[in-house]
Amino acid sequence: RIFLETGDPDGGESWYQAGWNLVLDSKTAAEERTLWQVRMLHGTARAAAARRDFNRADSLVAQAKGLMDQDSRNAEHYAWIYPYLKAYVELSRRDPDAAIANLQAVPAKEMDRPYLQFLMAEAYSRKRDRD
Repeated sequence: RIFLETGDPDGGESWYQAGWNLVLDSKTAAEERTLWQVRMLHGTARAAAARRDFNRADSLVAQAKGLMDQDSRNAEHYAWIYPYLKAYVELSRRDPDAAIANLQAVPAKEMDRPYLQFLMAEAYSRKRDRD
């Protein structure tokens, strides 16, 4: 994430892929790998969005969503991870209204996360809505 937020999406994507490769090479049970695959797809989708490759970003988001929908064990985690991902892509696409709508879908108890608050503030800032 540090690479993504400091303007190096290629570096960020390479680290997400390296992490996923470690999971693949580990003894992690198959049912536990889904969460890690979602995390890899989440990071690579954000990297693609940062590069403004929205076709790839949208495809990776769809892949992640498909895995999330099949993984009920982590549904509570995905309840905020998916709208966060969609909001990130929409902000990169320069659509603050769509980003806000996605962030409003995040469960209220999760909105105390500083990065989610930052994304919401960024979206309103781009709309020039200081209130």
